[in-house]
Amino acid sequence: MKTIALSQRDYWTYFLGKLYVAKIAEEPVNTERAAGILRRRGLAATADKLKTMVRRGLLPEVGTGPHAAWTPERIDAAANYLESRGDYTEEAAFYASKGLSMADVYQALWDAYNAILEQYGQAAGKEFGTTPNIDYFTMTITPEWDQRPAKVSFDLLHEVRREIEQAAKARR
Repeated sequence: MKTIALSQRDYWTYFLGKLYVAKIAEEPVNTERAAGILRRRGLAATADKLKTMVRRGLLPEVGTGPHAAWTPERIDAAANYLESRGDYTEEAAFYASKGLSMADVYQALWDAYNAILEQYGQAAGKEFGTTPNIDYFTMTITPEWDQRPAKVSFDLLHEVRREIEQAAKARR
């Protein structure tokens, strides 16, 4: 079965940048932060849901309140459980309906981002920062209907491209 949600490694790669892959966060996080990480990975998690999963013995004990210690391994255990149940965010479920995973989508976003950086150099880097902002792009999924898996691509919004081109001209 194809994994729909992002793995921990993909989460760190796509949301924090490739430089962080070598040092996946080792410090435990609280329950709210763990739920946020899982949601960004494409899994329908809330702090209450995680607490319930621990209380029911579905996940190992992590402590309570501000002392909750969600390590990367515990977050992965929660991710595996939620994925096994098909408990996805609406975004991940939409991509899955097209035969795509979250990793497929974010890899395509990074490919588009890197192409813009290559084309415009420092001007684009100054506008973008170190990771791509999905709001700067339009997403195209082809074919739109009835063929799986689909392909996903991203194109820079015209107004963002215009700003980058102006910044590039000003640097010359």
